[in-house]
Amino acid sequence: MILDEVLSAVQDDWVAEVEIYSLCLEAMSEEAGHDPDPVDVRAAAFEVAAGGVEQGLLVAGDLTRSGFVAWDLSPQESVARLREAWLGAAHPDVDWGEVAWFDSTEAGDARAGQSTSHS
Repeated sequence: MILDEVLSAVQDDWVAEVEIYSLCLEAMSEEAGHDPDPVDVRAAAFEVAAGGVEQGLLVAGDLTRSGFVAWDLSPQESVARLREAWLGAAHPDVDWGEVAWFDSTEAGDARAGQSTSHS
């Protein structure tokens, strides 16, 4: 499951939306036997990120000079912000951190089999 791969990756470092997109592209390409439509990949990546946030496994935020700063929003508000920024972007291939960065929660750490986050 791609969400589990994201949770594993975030144990080492914060994850950008580009990384989630890449994981979805790889999985969808293997399944289809060819490169899928980038818009479909973006939609799948959004669903992975939104699902992680809604389930309380991931938090969305920004990467600053001080490190990761979670958005001061509810999970539903975070998903709405992700939807607007990511699905509303003119091109499906956004730049690193253009939409959001992600960190795991304690529940995400537990699901990934870790006792503490990297941060």
